[in-house]
Amino acid sequence: ERGPVWSRTYSDFNNVPAARQSIHDRMLDSLVPVGGFALATENGAPVAAGLGVFENEHVGLFDIVADPTRRRAGHGRRVVEGIMAWGRSLGATRAYLMVVAANAPAIALYERLGYREAYRSHYRIPPV
Repeated sequence: ERGPVWSRTYSDFNNVPAARQSIHDRMLDSLVPVGGFALATENGAPVAAGLGVFENEHVGLFDIVADPTRRRAGHGRRVVEGIMAWGRSLGATRAYLMVVAANAPAIALYERLGYREAYRSHYRIPPV
């Protein structure tokens, strides 16, 4: 369940200013598919967080973040595995995610978990 600790953890680890955290929270409040929120802690302190979205036998991984000072300690893996278990409990048989091509640490994690690149995409906006 998403609560203030999950939201603050996500914002802190992504350098999102507190003033903008409410925008992300409102976006998550409007999720149409079922959303599941994972938080990994160590000695009571948040070290990683993530969002799973379940829809049509698929679980999507979103907003996977880890404390930049605590990376490569298995916290992101715990979050991903927790979301995957949650998705399976709802009937998910497939999973997907999107990751920025330059995010080598995340890509390495996902590859260790068995994910492979299916395609690349990019976003466009009209000129101002």
